Amino acid sequence: MYWLGEWLTASCGGILCPEPGCGARVRSQQRLSDHRAWHRGETVCSVCRVRLSSKTKLRSHLQRQHGSDPSGGELWGQRFINL
Repeated sequence: MYWLGEWLTASCGGILCPEPGCGARVRSQQRLSDHRAWHRGETVCSVCRVRLSSKTKLRSHLQRQHGSDPSGGELWGQRFINL
């Protein structure tokens, strides 16, 4: 179910990402914030350097692919930064 503001934004074409050359449109300020984390490089895996689309997906990736504990566990003697 949409919050009214999200529905109006989505129906009018969404919020345009302000990053030069991006052109992405999202339907809420929260999604814009998540999207901009990608531009800032906050969604890159510290182990294999793959870039994920969100911090939530990065946490899942770390847990599933590398066996890390997203809450700060250790893997191969490395300490992961809490996201």
